[in-house]
Amino acid sequence: QEQQQPGGTTNAAVDPCGGEVDSARHYRYRAAPVCLIRYLGGTVPTAAGLWPAEGVGVQIGIALDGVPLYSPYTSNGRLVATDRHAERSGASGGESRGGARGDGGSSAGGVTSAGGATGGASAGGPSSAVAPGQLDACHGRWEDGEYRYYLTPEGPVFP
Repeated sequence: QEQQQPGGTTNAAVDPCGGEVDSARHYRYRAAPVCLIRYLGGTVPTAAGLWPAEGVGVQIGIALDGVPLYSPYTSNGRLVATDRHAERSGASGGESRGGARGDGGSSAGGVTSAGGATGGASAGGPSSAVAPGQLDACHGRWEDGEYRYYLTPEGPVFP
């Protein structure tokens, strides 16, 4: 089904895997790529669209700047949160209580193919002063000796 977008462009509706085919026939993710995450063995949202508070995170791609992109769980199984999400959920240390909605759309761009994604560190560079489970302004954090980007439980989903 076609939808008219602002500016007069036409894009197909988002499919059950979180993607769409745009007018140039490119497949792009506009929401969390749940089919890819499930295929790779990661935790996906429940039928109600909630991300469990704990789960298995998997690498789902590499951003154009070379930084690995992960599903929204840290290596110790915590659901990640931006400062905004942590404040709204009332969580401390960035941990979400009871999960978070997984249907937030991303901003323009997103993952453009299996493995590739748009995004980048801020001009000041990534920060290592982030609470456990919490992300910096670039949707990233240092973990296991490397800087990683993460999908977020609610929009914008992509870094």
